[in-house]
Amino acid sequence: MKFIPVEGNQEQGYTYIHKSSYEYYVQQSYMDEVWKSNGECLDINESNVGNAYLSNDIDILRAIGKNIQYIPNVTKEQVIFPCLYNSILLTRSDKSEKAKVMAANCITVLNVCNQFEFYDIDLSKCEVPKAILSGAVLDKVNFENANLKGV
Repeated sequence: MKFIPVEGNQEQGYTYIHKSSYEYYVQQSYMDEVWKSNGECLDINESNVGNAYLSNDIDILRAIGKNIQYIPNVTKEQVIFPCLYNSILLTRSDKSEKAKVMAANCITVLNVCNQFEFYDIDLSKCEVPKAILSGAVLDKVNFENANLKGV
């Protein structure tokens, strides 16, 4: 599924979601990988999601969050959210820098899209340094022995 980089309606007009082609292609690459995962964990060896922290570019995060908002709920619950959540849990066993970056990006995207319930989930021993969790409701989330440096 490809995303159209515009939002709005016929009465009010349409505007581009992205400020630049770069933003569009980075978020498109990210979402393509998530779609191809079919709800499974992202492949750390094949994925570009762990190449750089998305927390360094808030505009790309906003674009990804907006695109997720337009995806049907059933698809979010069966593909998007499981893929991102499972990719975070990967860091319990894979402590590589790439896995940490990927997990931080995934939890940041879950937070930014404002549609994922963090309530009562187990993120113990997960590595999510530099993730953006501001504004997240983290009631009963288990962060025991988690790496939250820079969060």
